Amino acid sequence: MRRITEANRVTFAGKKLPIYDKIIIKDFIGLHIEYPTDIKVRTVKPTKSHSFAFVDIVAILAGSVPVITIEDSGTRYFLEKLAHELTHVNQSLSGDLHYDSDNIIFKGKKYDLDTYKQNRDYKFYLDYPWEAEAVRNSTEWVDKYIANDFKKLRGQDSTIDFIIDNDLMETKSTQKVREGSLRDKLIQMGKGVCSKNSFLNCQLFAQLVSNESEILKLPKVNDMQIGDILVWGRFKDNPPRHYSVFIGKGEVMEVEGWGEAMRIVSFEDVNEEYEGALEIFRPNLKR
Repeated sequence: MRRITEANRVTFAGKKLPIYDKIIIKDFIGLHIEYPTDIKVRTVKPTKSHSFAFVDIVAILAGSVPVITIEDSGTRYFLEKLAHELTHVNQSLSGDLHYDSDNIIFKGKKYDLDTYKQNRDYKFYLDYPWEAEAVRNSTEWVDKYIANDFKKLRGQDSTIDFIIDNDLMETKSTQKVREGSLRDKLIQMGKGVCSKNSFLNCQLFAQLVSNESEILKLPKVNDMQIGDILVWGRFKDNPPRHYSVFIGKGEVMEVEGWGEAMRIVSFEDVNEEYEGALEIFRPNLKR
């Protein structure tokens, strides 16, 4: 695979990134952009509870430099979103992906534009072949890069060397093994907390599992990771209505009310019950 060339200049805008991130991003783009074009990467602060990345395909088709906008939430996440949007850049520059007033056209087949814009269901989102390709690349490109090409950056920056030496960039397979182990440990910890304390409420349970007495002073984040404490219904000076601990696989563990047993339930069910007024706090767990 080739590295970045003068035909593929990368510039940055928005939130300032550290030098090591810029080196990694330039290298990743150089390996995966298929056409000679400049790329501008615009970084924004995380402001939403869902992931955000965007590239203006219409502008590319009009001859503008591709501008990829991504929220800054860590290097692995950034590369996944970058891979997704680079796929769309390649699709557009190749002529495979384009628009007319009513349709998205991919490899000669038309898809209704209004239906696509209104569709928010992830399952049906993957029915669109240009999106399915981008989702697939967001895992495959990044896993291959971390396992092989990333290590070739050794010596360019001390932070990159530290990341390589301590295996701080994971492939999806190693991430799943680690998260599965952490999930099991949290569940066992939750059961142990309940066996030693017969009269808990949701807040005390979350405090004991996380070993954090002041949950609301923890770093507040926008993405959920295993071990995060989920807090619902905190408005101004009013105390939260509910606490849970996220354990992955779309589930939380919690004590619903005073003296009740620990339960494992769907995150969606709890989120719906408390009307989505959610905040996510990250304890200092060893992940």
